[in-house]
Amino acid sequence: MTVEALPGTKTLGLPPAADLGDEKVRRVLAGKIANQLEPEYAFSHIDPAQRVAVYTLRQAVSVLTSTEAGDVVVEVSTTTSMANLAALEAQFKRVLESDEDKYPRPPDTHWYLSGADAPNHQLTFTPLTDRERYVRDSLATDVFKCKPWQVRVRENPDKTITVVLPQDYVPSKHDKVLADIVESKIGQPGWWCDADPKTYRAVIHPGALPTFKPSYHPPVLAPRRFAKVSDQMSVEVGIRLGGRGKPNSPLILDFNTSPHLLCSGQTRGGKSAWVNHLLYATCGRGWELVVCNTVDKMADVAWVAPFCRPGGFGVSSKEHAMAALGLLYEEVQNRTREFPERGAKKWQELSPADRERFPLILSFIDEVPQLLTPMMAKSTAKELDEDDPRRQDAMSDFVSTALVNFYLGKLVKVAAAFGVCVIMSSQGATQNDGVPKTLRTNLGNRILCGSNPDKGVFEYAFRGKNLPEVPDWIKNDPDTNVSKGSGVAEFDGQEPCVFKGFYEEDSWYASSLKASGAPTTTLYEPTADQIARFAASSSTVSDKDLTDADWNQTRSPISGESLSSIAARMGDDWDVDPETGDRVTGFAKANLGRHVAATNGQGQ
Repeated sequence: MTVEALPGTKTLGLPPAADLGDEKVRRVLAGKIANQLEPEYAFSHIDPAQRVAVYTLRQAVSVLTSTEAGDVVVEVSTTTSMANLAALEAQFKRVLESDEDKYPRPPDTHWYLSGADAPNHQLTFTPLTDRERYVRDSLATDVFKCKPWQVRVRENPDKTITVVLPQDYVPSKHDKVLADIVESKIGQPGWWCDADPKTYRAVIHPGALPTFKPSYHPPVLAPRRFAKVSDQMSVEVGIRLGGRGKPNSPLILDFNTSPHLLCSGQTRGGKSAWVNHLLYATCGRGWELVVCNTVDKMADVAWVAPFCRPGGFGVSSKEHAMAALGLLYEEVQNRTREFPERGAKKWQELSPADRERFPLILSFIDEVPQLLTPMMAKSTAKELDEDDPRRQDAMSDFVSTALVNFYLGKLVKVAAAFGVCVIMSSQGATQNDGVPKTLRTNLGNRILCGSNPDKGVFEYAFRGKNLPEVPDWIKNDPDTNVSKGSGVAEFDGQEPCVFKGFYEEDSWYASSLKASGAPTTTLYEPTADQIARFAASSSTVSDKDLTDADWNQTRSPISGESLSSIAARMGDDWDVDPETGDRVTGFAKANLGRHVAATNGQGQ
């Protein structure tokens, strides 16, 4: 750094005959000059070469220090008040800009107060462009409610802006307003600020609003054999919307973290397209498929029928769906016997050879409410003659409905350990027409297809609160394809996000799977014998027992025995208070558990 004497701000010519080399003469002149000065000025010195007396404002400084950073530190006279910083800034700004040779500054900049050290009588001045001054003043006025010099800014060559924050910066108090001002005044939508409360430093980043392409082609199928279980159980299901300097990235559904999923969506929300890709991607990774739907939705999933496991395509009727789920449940029961013999408690613990023998299975059940609703009310059916075909159809439908309910309830609770993952979906997406709560609570992953769902639909679809929504600029993009296939995902172990799914024609999915070597079958539908066998398994359920309550799983559709009785027989009711019939919690449950253990499970 260099130290320079402050140049005089006023000069007074001296008499030409005065001998300025004589010290006595100079003292006499100095005394006379002092009497002629205005009160705010003070005599500084006599310049013999120029034959002038130099004097400065009493608020002037003794030295200016130019720093390597380009700032100038002003040492103010100790007799000068530091209270009126605005006046001092104006005064010293004129001094600095009066001599650009001694106090150079970059082109298109001016000196501005950037720091005040009152105890040491020092002021710091920094050269700022008009843009930097505007940013500084906007932050000071609109965000921090402080003096402009309490915020320091510097625009960098890459157009980012470095900010030194005031000492009273608090993230919870300032970050939201800071983000708003960065987008609305300093930059434009898509700009963002990264602030560090530990260092009181922030960087404002230029940016653009994150968005999607009009469409995304499905990624190339991975090999059908995987060295790691985690790789086979992780599927790329869309594009996660970026933001705050982060680009868009793959959206990964990890079935190893959470095995089941609820897919919600309204008409034309893109649910079918998203599910079709999921079926394609899992089948391409060596999974087997089970697909259940109502017959009116046959066209949505017909392409995948040959790729389902034998008897796994239950779409032609509710009876077909019931049998497809029954066959899947039998496979789960078989695995409960086979896995322990292979030293495994769950699918992930199987050897590579055994994992091929017992492949992962994805079970997709669409239109769940329709599959769980009898075609005719019990009261209506009872009014028909016993030999009326409509009554017979209704009784058969009651059995199929009960079995679908029973199998779904079992699968979401126990099947995951044996390599079976369940996806449930419905056209409806409210408490009244969506997947029942008894099933929904076991579906850890959630996805909502559609860019503009109703508020009630949005709240129903997810477990958490304050989830992101598809931004308005995507909803309202002139290219309507940008918003097509978008929605919101809430996956276990991940931050909820806005996403866009992949899209291809059904024929492309089918031909790609065939080319990949995915096995096919012509026996994809349950046979008539299989349907009859599963229907007969519930023959012990009498007409008298077929009440509407049965479809909420108060009885086993196989034996007709009440579920409470089964629970007592299997020891599942140990935590039920014998006096109230309610399940106990907290300390009461802990004490009851110790009592049950001490009595060898004999309970009360």
